Amino acid sequence: MSTVAFVNVALRGHINPTLPVVAELVRRGHTVTYHTTAAFEPDVAAAGTTVFRYPGDGPPLAGPPTPVTLLEQLARTALETLPSVLSDLRLARPDVVVHGAACPWGPVTAAELGVPAVSLFTPWRSAAGCPAPPAPPGPCWPRRSRVPAASSATSARACCSPAGTAPGGCPSSTW
Repeated sequence: MSTVAFVNVALRGHINPTLPVVAELVRRGHTVTYHTTAAFEPDVAAAGTTVFRYPGDGPPLAGPPTPVTLLEQLARTALETLPSVLSDLRLARPDVVVHGAACPWGPVTAAELGVPAVSLFTPWRSAAGCPAPPAPPGPCWPRRSRVPAASSATSARACCSPAGTAPGGCPSSTW
């Protein structure tokens, strides 16, 4: 079986959607590691992973989420976390690194370790009257990924929906 390393931005909207995929990989016999902060350790560990903590006590991102501050904080976080992530994963020896699309240290980690990287973009459902960005065209990522997909029910909830609707039954015109 494979060893799959997850690295992600330590924010609920980035971590929570990955946990069913993580749990399914573990259920199928893969070894899964996940880097996160202490705040998310219980939830991540409950999915069956080996948890590695990012350095520091708090979430790596804080303050007003403007585009400039977000980019600055992601770059700073990458510089602060990359040495410990690489140290941990050199020992874990993953076959693939799965990272959130907003996690710049994910593809760098994979490149440094010489393993493939899988980038996840977690779609979200916005509140009524506040449309979310358009969904990407084409089939869902688990069907194209080399990482084993979660069960079809989990995959459907994660990224697919019946024709004409977005996840949660919202009209597709709002996506």
